[in-house]
Amino acid sequence: MDLFPARLVEKTHRLPGAQHSFLKQLCAPEAADTRVALQALLARAPLPLAERASSLMGSLDNRRFFQGYAELVVLDRLAAAGWTLVQGQSIQPRFEVQHPDAGPLLVVTLATLQCLRPGGEAHNRARLSEALGRIDSPRRFVALIRRWLPTDLDPWPVRRAVELWLDRVDAGQWDGTTATYEDESISLEFSLTGERVQRGQVALADVIGPFYAHRTMEAIEPRIVRELDAHRHSPPGRAPLLVVCVSDARWLINEAHIRDFLYGCPSRVSSSPERWEMEVPSAPGGACVFRDPVYRGVAGVVLAHQAPETLGAAGGGLAGRGWLNPWCAGRPDPERLPFPLVAPVPGRSVEGVALLRRYGGRS
Repeated sequence: MDLFPARLVEKTHRLPGAQHSFLKQLCAPEAADTRVALQALLARAPLPLAERASSLMGSLDNRRFFQGYAELVVLDRLAAAGWTLVQGQSIQPRFEVQHPDAGPLLVVTLATLQCLRPGGEAHNRARLSEALGRIDSPRRFVALIRRWLPTDLDPWPVRRAVELWLDRVDAGQWDGTTATYEDESISLEFSLTGERVQRGQVALADVIGPFYAHRTMEAIEPRIVRELDAHRHSPPGRAPLLVVCVSDARWLINEAHIRDFLYGCPSRVSSSPERWEMEVPSAPGGACVFRDPVYRGVAGVVLAHQAPETLGAAGGGLAGRGWLNPWCAGRPDPERLPFPLVAPVPGRSVEGVALLRRYGGRS
């Protein structure tokens, strides 16, 4: 099965526009090595999954392409750890795998495109800071970036709007201490610090944000919960569910957000150079997943991201971390899963409290 036949590569490369498309980018001459690595990835996949992935990755729609890639690389990572696809099943975003030293596991892959451009954002952030830093005002203010800046940012209309706002503040024609600037591609908020500009200072005190964690969690939480609910309503006896969220860029979510979503508030967190530990009460509390009795069939959640530098190696192409459910009876041993994990310590859940440690990778 050829993922990139010569005719497709030539036709797609000559296609006008569509520069944003992963398929179009991969058909460029300089992407030949990546095409070879992806073809090898497809060749290692079992036929049912390979056929589905080939169909998805033949699309100019990045969402379809990346879903196919994500499913391929997740199974490839599991296969390198000894898991095999259960034969005779209909391949969808969820598939069942088995391991000789573990029970069956149902895996669902959720592909997510964050469309982040950190390099371009740093450049545009600097341009915005430079423009706002030239504002002549006796009042100091802070700029908060609430949404990613466009690559073609023109900071001068923003500067002019802020100058008009500060003029109205000075004239006593503005109520409050904040103002916003929004159009179809940018969202900014400005706040007065209450300080006056001193010698050697400029009016702009700082540019902060954007803060991604909360917005990212708002996007992926409903998708995860939807899959958990579908599993909860599936016929009895189904294998435990592992949800693997695959992003095209590193997840910009700190561990506290994931911890609160999955485990709720811990009763103890201990971090030392030798060992990280967390204790979580089993009693339901707050809106968290693993402590809810209806989700006891959920083995865990993994947040993985694309790691192109390891794509050619068996089991490569992904990096990330997972979190296992202490109260799922059929969850696999953390040593059997090919991701760094936060997982319960066997035999150490006493008096309604689960003890968790980090396995694999950096602890």
